[in-house]
Amino acid sequence: MGAPIPTLEELTRIPDGDRLHIGGKGAATGWKLMNIQPGEGVDYVGDIRDLSRFQDESFGAIYGSHALEHVGVQ
Repeated sequence: MGAPIPTLEELTRIPDGDRLHIGGKGAATGWKLMNIQPGEGVDYVGDIRDLSRFQDESFGAIYGSHALEHVGVQ
């Protein structure tokens, strides 16, 4: 078995810069939320296939949840 997957709370301890949570539905302290649908707590509405709005190294961490299963294979 591989290493355990860290929880969002554990990732919150990452010290550098803002953190981006892709595909989440609930806001968490220290995280910016991106979802394809607008909603409460969503900071960025967009598709994960195009993250060009963000400059390189904009975030100290990126966490994706419930997102990859919605991205088609090309």
